[in-house]
Amino acid sequence: MPFEYICEILNGLNVEFDWDEKDKEKAQRAWFKFNQLNNDEKASVGKQMVARIEDKLTALIEKVLDDQTEREVAKAVVELISNLGEVKLYEFDCVNKALEFLGQDTLADLFITTNSLTLFDPPPEIEE
Repeated sequence: MPFEYICEILNGLNVEFDWDEKDKEKAQRAWFKFNQLNNDEKASVGKQMVARIEDKLTALIEKVLDDQTEREVAKAVVELISNLGEVKLYEFDCVNKALEFLGQDTLADLFITTNSLTLFDPPPEIEE
């Protein structure tokens, strides 16, 4: 949904939603104004936003809920989390590639970064 459309809907309720990134005051005024809307007005905002995609959304939901719809794996995602909470995501276009990746003996080494820069190292010099 285009940002301009959201602004148009909210502007119709005197909520100025289009502010500069660093304009904290304008953002706060918009939030305060939005919170003053009654429940019917807030519901109207949601309905107007959904109205543009309602037909496609309804069709997609019906397809997802239909047990007869044929399904296939579109991609496989492997998430590895270290003991320090580091997260690495790996995406594969098929299950076999993900299984091959998981079968590696070097998976434990993926978080070892002994030759990586730290926050305390000077920035690398880029050779031109």
